[in-house]
Amino acid sequence: MIPYAGVAFYTYEALKAIFLSRFDKLLATQKNGELVLTVPGSLTCGGVSGLVAQICAYPLDVVRRRMQLSTKASNPAGCFQTLVQVYRQDGIRFGLYRGVSLNVIRVVPQVAVSFTVYENMKQYFGISKAR
Repeated sequence: MIPYAGVAFYTYEALKAIFLSRFDKLLATQKNGELVLTVPGSLTCGGVSGLVAQICAYPLDVVRRRMQLSTKASNPAGCFQTLVQVYRQDGIRFGLYRGVSLNVIRVVPQVAVSFTVYENMKQYFGISKAR
């Protein structure tokens, strides 16, 4: 969860900075003297950040699931050993990223809406980055 959330917030803030500086006429507006993303801009940044975070963190989720479903109580494998085992048995595409497409279909709209609500609530309550 920590790598996923960290990557998602970092990617969102990086994309937001890029959009505000380069696409300010298209995806930004002035509110209370501050340049903020419009809803389409926030949805775009949120969706892309969810996609990037999911792609980065998904192999760790696969490893976690494998470790939880493991029945080898006498010989427990650690995180790194499980990662190597999945890679050797099934490879990257069919091992570490098996099922990622369905997860992306679910996560991208969810994170896009979450970050849009996050931005709108920050604006509503007057919370700015400058504080």
